[in-house]
Amino acid sequence: MVALPLVVLEPETLPERPRTRGDCVNGPRPCPWLGCRHHLGLDVDRHGRVTLAPEGKADEQRATCALDVAEDGRHSFDEIAEILNCRKGTARSLADRGRAKMRTRGELLGGEATKMRR
Repeated sequence: MVALPLVVLEPETLPERPRTRGDCVNGPRPCPWLGCRHHLGLDVDRHGRVTLAPEGKADEQRATCALDVAEDGRHSFDEIAEILNCRKGTARSLADRGRAKMRTRGELLGGEATKMRR
């Protein structure tokens, strides 16, 4: 195993990381904040393993922020699969799981999420 040199950045040299959507909505794109939970350049599987976008692919990525994609409006499962680099069936499954979570939370809060259409 090859040891990589440790690079230490001083806190005052780092730009402040956005804390809200309002802080990052007009930020640089592609998004430089790989640690953000909405960044599309990282994939975390159910076992907690993190996979980076293949080398050279990050610049070719259509979108780097899931929130930007959501703000664009409705997308087909084909478009979502392309953005997430997965199959159409996987994109559909993710959407179904998200809807189920929203329904559950809506029922707990007594909100409109219980009336969502598929």
